[in-house]
Amino acid sequence: DTDILSAKLMKGWAKSERKTFLMSHLDPYKAALLVSSDKADKLLDNIINLWFAKFHWSIPVTQSHLYKPFSIPVGPDGFEILTDEQAQLKKDVIKRMQATLYHWYDYRSKKVKKLQISKKTNDDPISRLLKRLLGTNEGPGKRAAGWQLWGKDNFDTLKSEFNEEFKASGKREALRATACNEFKKARFAKLSQEEQGEWDLKASKAHKTAKKRVKDREAELETGVMSPEDAQICIDSLPSVLGPLVDALGKAINMHVLVQIGGPEPKQMGQLNVIKQCQLFALTAVPRCWALADKEKFKHGPRKAFLNFLETCYSPDERRARALIKSDEQP
Repeated sequence: DTDILSAKLMKGWAKSERKTFLMSHLDPYKAALLVSSDKADKLLDNIINLWFAKFHWSIPVTQSHLYKPFSIPVGPDGFEILTDEQAQLKKDVIKRMQATLYHWYDYRSKKVKKLQISKKTNDDPISRLLKRLLGTNEGPGKRAAGWQLWGKDNFDTLKSEFNEEFKASGKREALRATACNEFKKARFAKLSQEEQGEWDLKASKAHKTAKKRVKDREAELETGVMSPEDAQICIDSLPSVLGPLVDALGKAINMHVLVQIGGPEPKQMGQLNVIKQCQLFALTAVPRCWALADKEKFKHGPRKAFLNFLETCYSPDERRARALIKSDEQP
């Protein structure tokens, strides 16, 4: 039936053995795309030939169980003997199927599955990794008592006295922390009720401030923009957090890894900067990463190219807005 063979294929048209056939060639097609589009096109031509060798062109794609192939004679050369009408129909079917299969493979090769990230879900590994990278994985912590805050702020003046008492007690070193807390409590108890009340209030305010800071940072994550202060803290901690990740990734896949992060850095007053993390080691007597092994070429090559690109990404006002201004410099 000409109309059925020419009917538009709807979403989800590939089913059963046809879908199985297409899926069996998906990974090779993706691999070919990584090499070049020409290689992918040649592979697709081969897939189309295999398709029609397996599924005769005269059988409708969506209703193959209801139809049998046309009864078409075959010549001694192995080619079908077609009427002009059949030849045109076959040509149209093949042309349409070429376009259909191209879009089918193209969509599935370039489609990126969106990661469902919940910033409030501790069980989400992507969320946990992001919070760890951004330094937002810690909560406000347990509320400190007044004596704890007082003891922390004043311990430098009490340290010698405590050390003498602890040494004289003959207690094991493992009990030092417990003994220190008991010492602080005892000294705190000697303060007036008014002073103790002030320190209790300070501890309460400090905990509320910490809780508010956690909420503010969570809000920053939701909006996608951290404050310059928080962003700089994150940037400064990247080597200790991102470094081991990059190193482990490179070793696991046996490939070199280079991560470059660039933009207006707060402590540089919003000037554009590039932070790099490498796992690229040359086969030399003393293995060194790319940025150190060839400083000049790296500086004037990838780093400079990246900085030039960053110039097009931020306006002067956007850079100034990311400047980290010290409190004593604020108006």
